[in-house]
Amino acid sequence: MKWMTVTEAAEYARRHPRTIGDALRAGELHGFQAAKKKGARKGGNWLTSAACVDAWIEGRDCEHQLPAAA
Repeated sequence: MKWMTVTEAAEYARRHPRTIGDALRAGELHGFQAAKKKGARKGGNWLTSAACVDAWIEGRDCEHQLPAAA
C-alpha cells in the first residue's frame, strides 16, 4: 500500500487539502499521523492511501477496515 500526504490525497481526490485534513482528524477518512519530528510543536503529517480516499469519496469503509469473514 502506497501512502499519500494530505496534499497528494487532495490532488488525487480533487478536493481542498483542508477538506482532506478535516476528514482525517474527524475519523471520516482513514489514515494515520506519522510520528512528529523531535522538537516539533505539532504532531506529524497525516498519511492515507488511495484505497482509503476512494472509499471515503464513495461513502464506504476501506477494505482493511471491514470485519474479517468468519
